[in-house]
Amino acid sequence: MGKFDGKFVMESSQKVAPCMMALGMTEDMCKKMLDPKNEVTVTVSENSDGSFTSDSKHSLAPEFNSVVTFKIGETTAIEKPFPMTLTVTKKNENTWINRTEMGDKVMITENVVHNYGMSIRGTVEGTGLSLTEEFKRVSPQVTGFYAFESEEGLYEISKLWAPQVELADFEKMKPDMALRIVEKSGGLCVDERSPLGSKVYSVKFDEEYEYSQPGKQATASIGFRHLFIEIKIQPDF
Repeated sequence: MGKFDGKFVMESSQKVAPCMMALGMTEDMCKKMLDPKNEVTVTVSENSDGSFTSDSKHSLAPEFNSVVTFKIGETTAIEKPFPMTLTVTKKNENTWINRTEMGDKVMITENVVHNYGMSIRGTVEGTGLSLTEEFKRVSPQVTGFYAFESEEGLYEISKLWAPQVELADFEKMKPDMALRIVEKSGGLCVDERSPLGSKVYSVKFDEEYEYSQPGKQATASIGFRHLFIEIKIQPDF
């Protein structure tokens, strides 16, 4: 599952109508699409071949619904809801740049995923028009129980704070390692469990916090069923 995977619901938007009209939509189309009662959802999923599928739905304006499958760096032709081409490139792990061509008009949007959901900033080339859209991620939920499945390099790191742990003992412990996570406003409550015992602690997103072992950890970002944790080991001298 990638960082963009999930279901997003639009919470707010600004200056969308002028941009859409510049691309060829009528004023009536824009009014219907931007009706406050029209719920806009976008569901993104990564496929086994490395492509992505984006499913956009409008609760009161289904004529604007679309399902698009694309690969990063490739141009995809789209027929519905309007003829266009889409090229998505990756700026970084959290940011996609979308280039949408409709007729002789081009819109460039920057899509950024973050702890809360997704922010979109767009401009229409050759004009002074721009838009913003804010989405809340509604699934998958971060809160839940996580059983240990796989790791890379964890044993080597654990040796830095527990040099007495042998590889054979570490391998025996792995099946019984788990986390219970509850997402709070601006952070997480973590119940960490292993054969060595359990500990409960709270952390805030993007803030360094003291760990109970002789080291430090910092939550750099949360990836919606994936947590990125940067570990900094304190030297003994």
